[in-house]
Amino acid sequence: MKNKNWTLLILICFAFSTLNAQSIKNNIFNDKIESIVLNKYKRLIKDNTEQPSVLKKHTLIGKTDKIINVLDSIISFGGYNNITKDSIPQYKQIYKIDESGNNTLDELYNWDVIKNTWKGQYKYVYAYNSYGDEVLYENYSRWNSDTKTWIGSEKHTTNYNLDLETYSIDYIWNTQLNKWVNNFKTEYEYTDYEITTYKYYLWNTELSTANWTHIGKHFNLDWNDNNEISNYIFAEWNDEKYDEIEKYETTENSDKNIEEAITYSKENGNWEQKEKKHFTYNGNITTKITENLNSETGVWKYSFKYESSYNSNGDELLNTKWIWINDTWIGNRKYVHNYDEDGNQTLYESNSWDIETNNWKGDYKYTNSYNESGKQTLQEDYNWNLEINNWAIDHKKTTTYDKEGNEVTIVNYTDRDTDNNTWNVKYYSQFYYIYNKIGIINIDELTGTDGVNWIQGSRIYHYYGEQFEIDDMSTGKSYISSKVYPNPVSNGFINIELPNSNKVSYTISNTSGLKFKNGQLNNAKNTIEIGDLLSGVYLIKIETDTGSFVKKFIKQ
Repeated sequence: MKNKNWTLLILICFAFSTLNAQSIKNNIFNDKIESIVLNKYKRLIKDNTEQPSVLKKHTLIGKTDKIINVLDSIISFGGYNNITKDSIPQYKQIYKIDESGNNTLDELYNWDVIKNTWKGQYKYVYAYNSYGDEVLYENYSRWNSDTKTWIGSEKHTTNYNLDLETYSIDYIWNTQLNKWVNNFKTEYEYTDYEITTYKYYLWNTELSTANWTHIGKHFNLDWNDNNEISNYIFAEWNDEKYDEIEKYETTENSDKNIEEAITYSKENGNWEQKEKKHFTYNGNITTKITENLNSETGVWKYSFKYESSYNSNGDELLNTKWIWINDTWIGNRKYVHNYDEDGNQTLYESNSWDIETNNWKGDYKYTNSYNESGKQTLQEDYNWNLEINNWAIDHKKTTTYDKEGNEVTIVNYTDRDTDNNTWNVKYYSQFYYIYNKIGIINIDELTGTDGVNWIQGSRIYHYYGEQFEIDDMSTGKSYISSKVYPNPVSNGFINIELPNSNKVSYTISNTSGLKFKNGQLNNAKNTIEIGDLLSGVYLIKIETDTGSFVKKFIKQ
């Protein structure tokens, strides 16, 4: 089977801009092809010796000998009652996995201090077929406090014939019926195991008998050697027939990379160009320029330009976005990165355009230092000071570790005295770990402001449930729980929230493994600009010292 990059959204983001039904637009961009991309990615790496842990989405496990002990739940107590001498509940997270190691349930609850009970925050449910393909995804992000039940947000199912997707269905939650109902359906057609057509349907309840109604299709799909869509035609369903309304064509350079991409619309029966994108390469994409045609004047006009540079390891060092205004390029955003010889990110810097000086000015930046094990020991945060027209440090954090690599002390500094070049400590934290033969049972945090007098902080309990016997202990890793949003990405920025921010890295690639971006995630909440990426489906891999997971996202 010839490997193809399942970048369906490069098609949809153009074609469905012509549809009038806003509900169609909103739902077409849901996660309706995520399982397709993930399962295609799994097939691409089947023969690799180092297979990413794609399916173990949030599973945390401990191991002894040949037994995997599945982390069933985590309960955190985030405060301390000085009267009762008890810890105050903070959050509870529950996990379930099947015997193949696939995560089937991930639930998070926070403690409602007013009602003195647990309150649901989110719930994810997964199911898989015998090939390990994800056939069910459910997302519940709302909680009914009165009935203490979940309210659905997203549901997606995929049907397979062996290892080929035949159709997928998106559902929406009907609040009146309190259940999932059909919404959107995609069918897939193949020629010699290569997908050539996507057909789209919307669930129509206005018919005498509710049923699926045609809305459009992409067909005549071609793929280049880099697993990118090189040509397609989009047709809209009107009055019992398909009307062609959009066409996409590309040209390639000698290295078989897309050099120019042109989108056409059909006007009065003729194909008319409406958008051009030009690319230059240096290993990875280094420049992308977009032009749009003014339909009234017939003149092409620049709109956006992205420029990127990379080091010899493929790490992005510079990323800038420009906007064409009044016949000149005006800066919009600039990001600067640096790395040490071990690949750890030592600098993350964000800049914006100053229209008064007609030049870049700093917004904020982080600098990091690491020990010989690659653990972050120092983080310094800076903001741009307009009075001195330079960077000014406003926060510092130091971290120490035990021989197992666990955090022992964290000291946060703030309120720096610039005259005496000294810091005021905001708070100290010390951590104590209790183990058994399986792994960490609980973690105690003591906090203070002077490093001498301590009070009980958070206490996190780990509960292990099911046990599975395995032959290869190399699979016994720990995986992190994180949140990647929005999905799809329409504004050029993707956000990543992490349970902790120590030594976390990311890599963004397409489904054929071509790497576009990578770096370090230094905060609980992180933002990455991806406006320079082509529209399509991408994979972001999040890695820590104890494990990793892969999340799919769609760039519109």
